[in-house]
Amino acid sequence: DGRVENVYTLKLQNKTEEPQQFELYVDGLPGLTLETDPPTPRLEPGAIASVAARVQVDPEGARAGGHEVVFSAARADDESLSVSREARFILPSR
Repeated sequence: DGRVENVYTLKLQNKTEEPQQFELYVDGLPGLTLETDPPTPRLEPGAIASVAARVQVDPEGARAGGHEVVFSAARADDESLSVSREARFILPSR
């Protein structure tokens, strides 16, 4: 379909004493889509998990090169409790 895909590994850690479920997001370029496995990770207390993340975008209207994107993980039951980290999305030359 012409979309460009970058693959990332997101590391999540549950530092609470209760199981937590997380919603994951990405922002930075218009039209970014995010697919993760699992879609809404659930971590037991003290657990650390690696989550595969596929980010796709239509390259039309975007310049080739590196673009800053921001991944966010928020508690599914309280999105005000979240953390964000920057990464680079690479668009190849056409």
